[in-house]
Amino acid sequence: MRRPNRLNQWSFRKGRTAAPLAVALVASALVLLRPASSAALTTADIGDPAGPLTHIYITSQTNCQVAHTGDSNFELYEPSSTTGDCGTFLVVDPGNEGGTLYGPEDCLACGSTGPRTPWTEVSQTQSGHSVVTVVDAGTSGIRLTETDSYSPGQESFLSSLAIQNTDTSSHTLVLYRAGDCFLGNTDEGFGQTFPGGGIACAASTEPNSRIEEWVPVTIGSHYYEAFFDSVWAGIGSHGDFPDTCDCNIFEDNGAGLSWRTTLLAGRAATYSHLTNFSPTGSLVLTMTKTADSSIVAPGDQDGYTITVNNPNESAVALDSVTDDLPGGFSYVPGSTSGMTSDDPSISGQTLTWNGSFPVPGGGSDTLHFNVIVAETPGEYFNQASATAEGFSVAPTGPTAQITVTGTQPEADLSITKTDGNPDPCPGGETPIPCGPDPVSSGRPVAYGISVANAGPDPATGVTVTDTPQTIGATAQSGFGTGWTCTVDTESNTVTCAYSPTLDPGDTAEPLTVVVKAPTSTTDTSMTDEASVSADQADPNSENNTASEDTAVTGSGNQSSKNHAEGFFDNINTLTIATTRDQTSRFYSSLTIHPDPGLEPAVVTIDEVPPSQYPTLCGGKLCDAQVQVTGLPLGQAAANNAMQVHWFYVKDTKQGSTVWVRGDQEPFATPLRNCITRGIADPPKCVNSRRVLRNGDRDIMLLWRNGGDPWGGKR
Repeated sequence: MRRPNRLNQWSFRKGRTAAPLAVALVASALVLLRPASSAALTTADIGDPAGPLTHIYITSQTNCQVAHTGDSNFELYEPSSTTGDCGTFLVVDPGNEGGTLYGPEDCLACGSTGPRTPWTEVSQTQSGHSVVTVVDAGTSGIRLTETDSYSPGQESFLSSLAIQNTDTSSHTLVLYRAGDCFLGNTDEGFGQTFPGGGIACAASTEPNSRIEEWVPVTIGSHYYEAFFDSVWAGIGSHGDFPDTCDCNIFEDNGAGLSWRTTLLAGRAATYSHLTNFSPTGSLVLTMTKTADSSIVAPGDQDGYTITVNNPNESAVALDSVTDDLPGGFSYVPGSTSGMTSDDPSISGQTLTWNGSFPVPGGGSDTLHFNVIVAETPGEYFNQASATAEGFSVAPTGPTAQITVTGTQPEADLSITKTDGNPDPCPGGETPIPCGPDPVSSGRPVAYGISVANAGPDPATGVTVTDTPQTIGATAQSGFGTGWTCTVDTESNTVTCAYSPTLDPGDTAEPLTVVVKAPTSTTDTSMTDEASVSADQADPNSENNTASEDTAVTGSGNQSSKNHAEGFFDNINTLTIATTRDQTSRFYSSLTIHPDPGLEPAVVTIDEVPPSQYPTLCGGKLCDAQVQVTGLPLGQAAANNAMQVHWFYVKDTKQGSTVWVRGDQEPFATPLRNCITRGIADPPKCVNSRRVLRNGDRDIMLLWRNGGDPWGGKR
């Protein structure tokens, strides 16, 4: 039973109700004007008698009420009144002594919103299945222009809320769209949340159950589903909705969305959402749109990607996809890819691709095309929409901003590279590994590369191309946060693309490129060169290239021959990597066993993400590794060792031995184990398994003096 609100009073004014419209106004324009002092409430109906939404009532105070062909009552409380407990609410300056809340004057059970000032009505204009309601937030200078529109045959209607600040001062605003659900002839139900910030009242917790759903079109929204009085109290708090849902609680519930913004004097902003009513739980498909480049010179080519997301369990076929190009933009023939490669039909600035285009259940599909941008400088927005029989598709709203500059955008990029000798590796306080210099014949060396943008414009499409300049040196790999690298063996080149936009004054994340030194019996050197480019013109090309020379120790050099003997000499940083066993256990604790009389330095142990310092175990990235620093390794005395739960590392004059703790792995289960001294060294890897049921160690790898240090034997 409906109970009074927590203020113990009903929030309606007796004697004031809105009778249902006798005739649905769908044929011609209707202008309804009411002075602020008038007591009459006007109501427009934009529904369609053929349904499924036969009536959609919008009052001049922004109340909303909906009738669905499958229900005998309205879909929102109060179920017998065309003036529903549903509408638009706005807090002006919530930080100024709590601010002032404006909203519908008639809201039967909304008392927990607290003090609420009715909207000052300006006008209401209907044309067919669309109605524009204009109200003022008192004398604050804030005007709301709400446009509600319905496409017959759909189970949802679109609400666009344009807020304009006509005041001479800026105002912070919190906008709410909320309602008290009366779903499927009942006042109680559950809740559901959806990707993209959608929120719903639901008849059941099961999939495909009847829903009443608020789906944001404009990003940045917050949602709330709870006991109806809690939703109204959330508005009364003048804060953002908390992004929570009483999804599994059967209760007398309500739901809604909120947005927060600050509008400068004379500025405006628009917020849109769909309200969906589906007896079969058909969820709204959502759309997003992005521009390939956000800054473009006049008349240049750019591109757009439209993504359609389908939250339903089954595939949904799109009948059409429509894109409204900004003024001055034009489509590039033959540029469509993704859902279809056909060119769209073009009418003015409207592009339409006709389907069918299936979007997989729980998945998405994309459509990409190119455009020629306008010749006139400025900021341009684009919006896309789609249709699907039996399903609603939320349009993108104005998005995918492209700034057409008055002049060609420029970005002064510079590049530096080092092998760590003498210049330090890039990365600041946490430098990336690089080197060594000198490097042994035929061994890899890691180069640290840094890219910076001196402006004046942001740089997109930043690309580094690295090419060894010495015969016999070969490109191996490249990696770094935000970088995607490929190796072309024919051109002996590593090409790395940086996905983030590099703003003026910023430096990109460090990049590591690994090159294998040439094979030589005598000492020699190698040179490696890297260059950088971007989508924008570079006003100074002299700093777009950097090279680094690295000494190469020939295989005939005695220090190279004795490399295995001193594998751990002068090494105080050790990276240990392994693939996880079948139970995904990984242990990174260790015990240090220094020589008698030796004290280790400050020992630190870090479990390193495989993506940060990629190490290969058997041809693929190890999925667990630890890096240990501060070890007293490399001394001449015997038994200078360290111990990790999975590893026992020992360095003596006779050679180096790696052990695995057998008590940490299942009996007879293969385990891949690898060890490397640094990022440029290929790891030593073996498959080991526990061979002694009562033993606690299993010898993994052994290499001896004079042997190939990377060709160890079991």
